[in-house]
Amino acid sequence: MAQPSESDLSWPRVILLGDSITQYSFQESGWGAIIQDFLSRKCDVYNRGYSGYNTKMILSKLNHIINEKFMKNVAFVTLFLGANDAALPEEKPIQHVPMEEYGENIGKLIDKIQSFGVKPNQIIVITPPPVNEKALLEDILKKGEGETCTRTNENAKKYSRVCLEIAKEKKCREIDLWSNMMADEDDFPSYLSDGLHLSEKGNSFLADLLESHISELTCDIPYILPYWRDFTYDD
Repeated sequence: MAQPSESDLSWPRVILLGDSITQYSFQESGWGAIIQDFLSRKCDVYNRGYSGYNTKMILSKLNHIINEKFMKNVAFVTLFLGANDAALPEEKPIQHVPMEEYGENIGKLIDKIQSFGVKPNQIIVITPPPVNEKALLEDILKKGEGETCTRTNENAKKYSRVCLEIAKEKKCREIDLWSNMMADEDDFPSYLSDGLHLSEKGNSFLADLLESHISELTCDIPYILPYWRDFTYDD
């Protein structure tokens, strides 16, 4: 049974890189928490989600988020950005990133992650989810943050297509979250808590989509330290 040495207690690492949908994923029933539970005693899962950030912001601060030392012994990385980039420029000028630039930024982020020795097959790119405009507007009005919707589902679709295209071009793993959630157009609002962020059902849905990728990427990683019934005091 493999175990870390006393001089190096670093377990294989999983990095979740994204915006608020990633930041909130460690909350109860969140997709990140589900992954951490699935990989307990095999990997340490690091949440690198930043609420409100777009790809341009992440790129600007990337040296403060990941570096060569941090990216050693990585099992896989999830890259989940675009919900803020796709915000309407007239409503969210600070968050909006033009579609072409967004695609370029996703490519740059993949290249930077790969520069640390992470293979394309170890990078899971997740497209932005759909937007329930009715629920999002209700949430905006409730919070007193404006009177118009800041995002559209059509725009989310366009950015998700760009995200998917770059992921395929870079030969990364990809999850087309937008299309998977929109497969049942009548039911897709149930995947979202406020029209933008994931509900408990949406978190579970994403975790299910990730499961096969995670299993493939971690199947050869042994459990750290022996099962208690097999425990010995020999070393």
